[in-house]
Amino acid sequence: ESRVQWVHDWSTDGRVLVTLAGPGTRQRLAWVSTTDGSVATLKEFDPSTSIAGSARVSPDDKYIGYAMHEPEEGTGPRPSRQFIYVLPTDGRQAEPLVMAGWSLNPIWSPDGTHLLYTNDEDAMIALWCVAVREGRADGTRRRLTTRIHPGSVIGITGKGQYYYRPLDQD
Repeated sequence: ESRVQWVHDWSTDGRVLVTLAGPGTRQRLAWVSTTDGSVATLKEFDPSTSIAGSARVSPDDKYIGYAMHEPEEGTGPRPSRQFIYVLPTDGRQAEPLVMAGWSLNPIWSPDGTHLLYTNDEDAMIALWCVAVREGRADGTRRRLTTRIHPGSVIGITGKGQYYYRPLDQD
Protein backbone atom coordinates (compact mmCIF):
# COMPACT_ATOMS: atom_id res chain seq x y z
CA GLU A 1 0.00 0.00 0.00
CA SER A 2 1.25 3.46 -0.87
CA ARG A 3 0.47 6.53 1.18
CA VAL A 4 1.21 10.22 0.76
CA GLN A 5 3.91 11.29 3.19
CA TRP A 6 4.30 14.92 2.15
CA VAL A 7 2.67 17.32 -0.31
CA HIS A 8 5.34 19.42 -2.02
CA ASP A 9 3.63 21.52 -4.66
CA TRP A 10 0.66 21.98 -6.99
CA SER A 11 0.58 21.85 -10.77
CA THR A 12 -0.11 25.23 -12.35
CA ASP A 13 -3.72 24.29 -13.15
CA GLY A 14 -4.31 22.84 -9.65
CA ARG A 15 -5.36 19.45 -10.99
CA VAL A 16 -2.49 17.46 -9.46
CA LEU A 17 -0.21 17.61 -6.44
CA VAL A 18 3.44 16.63 -6.35
CA THR A 19 3.82 14.36 -3.37
CA LEU A 20 6.37 12.20 -1.65
CA ALA A 21 4.71 8.82 -1.27
CA GLY A 22 5.59 5.29 -0.48
CA PRO A 23 5.48 2.44 1.91
CA GLY A 24 8.20 2.57 4.58
CA THR A 25 11.61 3.70 3.38
CA ARG A 26 10.90 3.21 -0.35
CA GLN A 27 10.07 6.79 -1.31
CA ARG A 28 8.77 8.05 -4.63
CA LEU A 29 7.74 11.34 -6.16
CA ALA A 30 4.22 11.08 -7.50
CA TRP A 31 1.41 13.10 -9.06
CA VAL A 32 -1.84 12.79 -7.11
CA SER A 33 -5.02 13.86 -8.89
CA THR A 34 -7.10 16.38 -6.95
CA THR A 35 -10.26 15.18 -8.71
CA ASP A 36 -10.15 11.40 -8.30
CA GLY A 37 -7.17 10.72 -5.99
CA SER A 38 -5.33 8.56 -8.54
CA VAL A 39 -1.56 8.31 -8.06
CA ALA A 40 1.03 8.26 -10.87
CA THR A 41 4.65 7.57 -9.91
CA LEU A 42 7.19 9.99 -11.42
CA LYS A 43 10.34 8.60 -9.78
CA GLU A 44 11.10 5.88 -7.28
CA PHE A 45 14.16 6.38 -5.09
CA ASP A 46 16.77 3.92 -3.92
CA PRO A 47 16.37 3.29 -0.16
CA SER A 48 19.78 4.89 0.51
CA THR A 49 18.60 8.25 -0.91
CA SER A 50 15.71 10.55 -0.05
CA ILE A 51 14.14 13.86 -0.95
CA ALA A 52 15.58 16.72 1.08
CA GLY A 53 13.25 19.62 1.70
CA SER A 54 10.96 20.60 -1.13
CA ALA A 55 10.16 19.50 -4.66
CA ARG A 56 8.84 22.27 -6.91
CA VAL A 57 6.93 22.17 -10.20
CA SER A 58 8.12 24.43 -13.01
CA PRO A 59 5.65 27.10 -14.21
CA ASP A 60 5.00 25.09 -17.41
CA ASP A 61 4.42 21.84 -15.40
CA LYS A 62 7.11 20.05 -17.45
CA TYR A 63 9.74 19.66 -14.71
CA ILE A 64 10.14 19.15 -10.99
CA GLY A 65 13.19 20.54 -9.22
CA TYR A 66 14.18 18.75 -6.04
CA ALA A 67 17.08 18.27 -3.63
CA MET A 68 18.20 14.76 -2.81
CA HIS A 69 20.21 13.32 0.08
CA GLU A 70 22.90 11.00 -1.22
CA PRO A 71 25.11 8.83 0.98
CA GLU A 72 28.70 9.93 1.33
CA GLU A 73 31.61 7.59 1.90
CA GLY A 74 33.88 8.13 4.89
CA THR A 75 33.31 9.98 8.10
CA GLY A 76 32.59 13.58 8.78
CA PRO A 77 30.03 15.94 10.27
CA ARG A 78 27.42 15.12 7.60
CA PRO A 79 26.20 11.62 6.76
CA SER A 80 25.19 12.64 3.25
CA ARG A 81 25.39 15.27 0.52
CA GLN A 82 22.49 17.14 -1.02
CA PHE A 83 22.35 17.88 -4.72
CA ILE A 84 19.70 19.49 -6.96
CA TYR A 85 18.03 17.47 -9.72
CA VAL A 86 15.42 18.23 -12.37
CA LEU A 87 12.89 15.53 -13.18
CA PRO A 88 10.86 15.73 -16.40
CA THR A 89 7.18 15.02 -15.65
CA ASP A 90 6.87 12.99 -18.87
CA GLY A 91 8.74 9.98 -17.44
CA ARG A 92 12.28 10.68 -18.68
CA GLN A 93 15.22 10.31 -16.31
CA ALA A 94 16.12 13.02 -13.79
CA GLU A 95 19.11 15.21 -14.65
CA PRO A 96 21.63 16.42 -12.06
CA LEU A 97 21.58 20.21 -12.06
CA VAL A 98 23.81 21.21 -9.13
CA MET A 99 26.44 18.81 -7.81
CA ALA A 100 28.27 21.08 -5.37
CA GLY A 101 28.09 21.80 -1.67
CA TRP A 102 25.02 21.16 0.44
CA SER A 103 22.24 22.30 -1.91
CA LEU A 104 18.64 22.68 -0.77
CA ASN A 105 15.34 24.55 -1.24
CA PRO A 106 14.95 24.58 -5.04
CA ILE A 107 12.32 26.91 -6.47
CA TRP A 108 11.62 28.05 -10.04
CA SER A 109 11.79 31.64 -11.22
CA PRO A 110 8.34 32.92 -12.29
CA ASP A 111 9.22 32.50 -15.98
CA GLY A 112 10.68 29.01 -15.47
CA THR A 113 14.09 29.89 -16.93
CA HIS A 114 16.04 29.60 -13.65
CA LEU A 115 16.07 27.40 -10.60
CA LEU A 116 17.01 29.15 -7.36
CA TYR A 117 18.39 27.19 -4.39
CA THR A 118 20.39 27.58 -1.22
CA ASN A 119 23.93 26.23 -0.93
CA ASP A 120 26.66 26.28 1.71
CA GLU A 121 29.56 25.71 -0.65
CA ASP A 122 31.69 28.44 0.92
CA ALA A 123 30.83 27.51 4.54
CA MET A 124 28.02 30.11 4.47
CA ILE A 125 24.50 29.56 3.25
CA ALA A 126 23.80 31.71 0.21
CA LEU A 127 21.11 31.95 -2.46
CA TRP A 128 22.22 30.71 -5.88
CA CYS A 129 20.60 30.24 -9.27
CA VAL A 130 21.22 28.33 -12.46
CA ALA A 131 19.62 28.87 -15.87
CA VAL A 132 17.59 25.88 -17.04
CA ARG A 133 16.69 24.98 -20.61
CA GLU A 134 14.76 21.81 -21.46
CA GLY A 135 15.43 20.39 -18.00
CA ARG A 136 19.21 20.88 -18.06
CA ALA A 137 21.62 23.48 -16.76
CA ASP A 138 22.15 26.18 -19.38
CA GLY A 139 25.33 27.95 -18.33
CA THR A 140 27.12 28.37 -15.07
CA ARG A 141 25.43 28.81 -11.74
CA ARG A 142 25.78 32.10 -9.91
CA ARG A 143 25.51 33.33 -6.37
CA LEU A 144 22.71 35.86 -5.76
CA THR A 145 23.47 36.68 -2.11
CA THR A 146 26.52 36.41 0.08
CA ARG A 147 24.62 35.02 3.04
CA ILE A 148 21.14 34.13 4.21
CA HIS A 149 20.01 32.48 7.43
CA PRO A 150 19.23 28.76 7.27
CA GLY A 151 15.56 28.14 6.60
CA SER A 152 12.96 26.73 4.26
CA VAL A 153 11.65 28.34 1.11
CA ILE A 154 8.08 29.64 1.12
CA GLY A 155 7.82 30.92 -2.43
CA ILE A 156 8.77 33.42 -5.06
CA THR A 157 6.48 36.16 -6.31
CA GLY A 158 5.69 36.99 -9.93
CA LYS A 159 8.15 39.87 -9.61
CA GLY A 160 10.92 37.56 -8.40
CA GLN A 161 10.90 38.34 -4.66
CA TYR A 162 12.16 35.33 -2.71
CA TYR A 163 10.45 34.43 0.57
CA TYR A 164 11.70 31.90 3.10
CA ARG A 165 11.18 31.05 6.76
CA PRO A 166 14.39 31.27 8.80
CA LEU A 167 15.02 28.48 11.27
CA ASP A 168 14.99 29.46 14.94
CA GLN A 169 18.27 31.12 15.86
CA ASP A 170 18.38 30.00 19.53
